[in-house]
Amino acid sequence: MSATPRWRPLHAFTGGAAGVLLVVAAWEAAAGHLNPLILPSPRAVLADVITLLSDHTNWFVIEATARRALAGFFGGAVVGLACGLLAGTNRAVDKLVDPLMTLLMAMPPIAWVVLALIWFGIGSSSAVFTVAVAVLPIVAVAARAGLLARDRSLDRMAETFGAGLAIRLFDIRLPQIVSHVAPAAIAALAIAMKVAVMIELLALADGLGAALARARVNLDSTRAFAWIAIVLALVLILDRGLLRPLHRRLEQWRDAGHAPPQPGAMA
Repeated sequence: MSATPRWRPLHAFTGGAAGVLLVVAAWEAAAGHLNPLILPSPRAVLADVITLLSDHTNWFVIEATARRALAGFFGGAVVGLACGLLAGTNRAVDKLVDPLMTLLMAMPPIAWVVLALIWFGIGSSSAVFTVAVAVLPIVAVAARAGLLARDRSLDRMAETFGAGLAIRLFDIRLPQIVSHVAPAAIAALAIAMKVAVMIELLALADGLGAALARARVNLDSTRAFAWIAIVLALVLILDRGLLRPLHRRLEQWRDAGHAPPQPGAMA
């Protein structure tokens, strides 16, 4: 049997409940000493979250942000993965790509927001582009590091047995970089959501960011906290419900490699 425990959806969402409860308890204690305009209580925010979610029109608000964040995330992740694989395989490409990734990492997201609005105008394309360009270098750097740290003896063995480039890439190299790329992708997903909300708040008329902007204009701190709670819940759902189970599935080859032989498998 595998030494790695199976992924259980309920445990994935409740495993960190203790930490969340501690934060909520501290929040409740602080809210009791501050003006509700500055810091509303968790109970007031939860009641407002329920009110927002009971209105079906607000689900379109959530959907708009999720669609932009995921589109930019997957687009940036695919391009970043390709760049990282090329850089980790070819030294000339590595020298070309490495400084570009450094510059992309150093570029503030707000600067990309300004450029995206100039290039693409006010719309979803600006949000998707900004998210993608924020995610791309994170995944590229992780993929390159994973490829450089791979077990090269597996490559040599595959070449000895005449395996083609596609087999060496998809069956040998990609599985080995999962442990590097997956944590980077999890962090990149949170960044994707933050960037999507930021550009919506600054320039767009719909989405969670635009809803936050309206709460700011109305000085409605309870509503602002409620929308923030929904953003955090959305990131948690995508992380625990999509990326982490995908990571565990891709890591099954490691478990298979460490699994004890079945009775009767050897003569």
